[in-house]
Amino acid sequence: MPGTLSERGYGRTICQGNGVGYHSDASAENDLSMMVNMSLVDILTQKIRNNIYTGKYEAGKKLIVRELSDEFGVSHTPIKDALNRLVAERYVEAPPRKSMVVRSYSESKMIDAVQARMMCEAFSADAIIDEMRNCSEILSEMQSIMKTMYELAEAGEQMRYELWVDSETKFHKDMNNTLDTDHSALARYCEKPSATCLE
Repeated sequence: MPGTLSERGYGRTICQGNGVGYHSDASAENDLSMMVNMSLVDILTQKIRNNIYTGKYEAGKKLIVRELSDEFGVSHTPIKDALNRLVAERYVEAPPRKSMVVRSYSESKMIDAVQARMMCEAFSADAIIDEMRNCSEILSEMQSIMKTMYELAEAGEQMRYELWVDSETKFHKDMNNTLDTDHSALARYCEKPSATCLE
């Protein structure tokens, strides 16, 4: 069906037309090749998450399965599975006997989470620098991630928010991976914003 995803019994799925996972801009070809290797639920989860990042689905918005099913052109079951994943990731709340909603968070909680991570990284800075001298591969990867983040930021309104968040998370996790388990506090604050400021 044009403009929708083929469900194919939840296996691997190929995007068609202008449906989920397809972009008409210059990045369309790369995005499409990536989506071919993702399951339908993976793609739906990514799309809903990205709509939360961009503000299309604002905090407190009801995520009604029927409406999302119509929006993405798929059945109810994969939508429910995608929403359950987002509940586990703490992007979505599931009140008893009510529709799921986009989870709310305060600016102060976000600032607190970022400051806590900065404190952990500052505390571990000497150890990170020492270990980084022996981790040329990780250092090279982090430099590549920074380049990607700068390029994404320069896209302005066309910025791919989910890719930026994933890159930022990977950057800090790479930094943490140079350390031993004694620095486990830092690992917690290398998670995505939803895992640290939405508790």
